[in-house]
Amino acid sequence: YYADKFKIDGFIKDNWNNCDHDDSIRDDKYLKTQLKQEKRLAVKKDICNVILMHPKEWVGEIPESGLPCPRPRNLHGGSMWNNKLDIFAAIHRDNYHANSTDPFASFWVQKVKQQRLVGVPGKIEAMFNPKENRYYVSGRDYLTPIGQQYQDDYDVQKLPQSEFEQVEVPF
Repeated sequence: YYADKFKIDGFIKDNWNNCDHDDSIRDDKYLKTQLKQEKRLAVKKDICNVILMHPKEWVGEIPESGLPCPRPRNLHGGSMWNNKLDIFAAIHRDNYHANSTDPFASFWVQKVKQQRLVGVPGKIEAMFNPKENRYYVSGRDYLTPIGQQYQDDYDVQKLPQSEFEQVEVPF
């Protein structure tokens, strides 16, 4: 395993939609089997396993308020994603439909299986920087070490406090 050989502590699969799979079985049955194997590997190797998905194509006219944040039912395989995943989250460019250059985005954590261990569902406001293809939260790109971050208008604009700080912890 690469995880052992290279001391990998996580995987990101992008884009799951393009992975080869057995087309002779329904998406939900395929997902049930594959996501079980994905979870077994992550638990066995004690690694973070992230699967990136894009929602199915929107059918019909786009509402004036914009497209809603994707939910598991908006993905191929539907509710099986919600049944098998420990955490379901979505990044949503709220105003993208009206203005593709609008940098405002939301990170929605919609399902957390073990809330006492991991945290609670909620929403964080962010900004998308197309020059780096990164999201900034409170002016910071958390994937890049401080001092090496791209400097632009993104680090001076203030965003509202996230809902995570406003949610009462259930324990």
